[in-house]
Amino acid sequence: METKDFWDGWWKKYEQEDWDDNPSLFAQFAISYFPKEGIILELGAGLGKDSRYFAHQGYKVTSSDFSDSALEISKWEANAQKLLIDFQNIDIRHPLPFKNEAFNVVYAHAVLHYFSHTITDQIFREIHRVLKDGGIFATLLKSKEDPEVLKSLKLHENFYQTPQGLVERFFSLDEIQNEVNGLFNPTVMDASEQMHETENATFIRFIGLKIKGGIAYHTESTSQHT
Repeated sequence: METKDFWDGWWKKYEQEDWDDNPSLFAQFAISYFPKEGIILELGAGLGKDSRYFAHQGYKVTSSDFSDSALEISKWEANAQKLLIDFQNIDIRHPLPFKNEAFNVVYAHAVLHYFSHTITDQIFREIHRVLKDGGIFATLLKSKEDPEVLKSLKLHENFYQTPQGLVERFFSLDEIQNEVNGLFNPTVMDASEQMHETENATFIRFIGLKIKGGIAYHTESTSQHT
């Protein structure tokens, strides 16, 4: 099954079910490291509960996902709560459609562990590019300590097919450090149990400050907008 089809189906089922609109544990933890005001980009926002949480706290929020089903539900809920959120359909495997230094915070909850090494490197560089100098990058990533590893089929080093049929990458702290070298100075980088969907799972929490200049990134036009 194509990943986009999987997530469209995954989120669409929530139209018929009661679902938890409380912000994630990571959002509640990470916000204390954010500037008091500014513009937040959430990548892979799903149903947008963390985007709405940030908007309720007074931030200007751009909420993105590549699932039309998720975005439709998220827009409806934001309208119901009278929140002004900018919604964008974005596939993060491609360069982000934003100008350089457009955001104070880039936030990604459990969405950056589905990609090859090459694509992951590109994503981290794109996040660096769209962050303002001194901006905050906050993400939660699957850890090699997660019990789900034992339930999954190992494909090759660090990559597993989970019981849901998705291919995911499980990280160590050293691997995260390698990913962020030259891009972000870690403020928080540790393994933590987090409630995810219906059970506890072990993730790596990363919160870091953009390094000014950092590793060179491309400046080609990509239909940029904010």
